[in-house]
Amino acid sequence: MSSFGLVRGVYGSEAKYCSNINYYKYVLKSTKEKKVQEAEFTAKIKELEAGKLRMKGTLYSLFGNSELDKAE
Repeated sequence: MSSFGLVRGVYGSEAKYCSNINYYKYVLKSTKEKKVQEAEFTAKIKELEAGKLRMKGTLYSLFGNSELDKAE
């Protein structure tokens, strides 16, 4: 590989050997964590949208539909 200008075993390299089983454990763990985060974000978005609809309903009841339609 040295003919191509590539060097193996560079001292201080951040790349470390990892067995296949450990790699796939890491991938599976990170995938599960991302799915949990996605579910949490989805729940938070639904909660915020419900709050937005409540506020919109409150504003419509206070000001009436015609005034808010003109403002939008």
